[in-house]
Amino acid sequence: MKSGDLVFLDTAEGSELFHSAEVKNHFWSVGRYFETQLFLTYCGIASSVMVLNSLAIDAPEDPQIYPSAGRRNGRQHAGAAGRYSGCA
Repeated sequence: MKSGDLVFLDTAEGSELFHSAEVKNHFWSVGRYFETQLFLTYCGIASSVMVLNSLAIDAPEDPQIYPSAGRRNGRQHAGAAGRYSGCA
């Protein structure tokens, strides 16, 4: 795609296109979790993180990687809901 083919959201044409879209409500559930990619090879990771966070499910806990996650003073702890991170 050439840069001349892009229509930016903050232009009159972009605003008109956005407001006429049938699925614009889905934009807000994903857009608020927008993750920029740090490296070109991370675009799949950044995209996956955005989608997983928009589903509003807790990130899984792996006791082998995070042995103390969910535990305080040796007892099970129900902490705040975890979210996925774009860090790999």
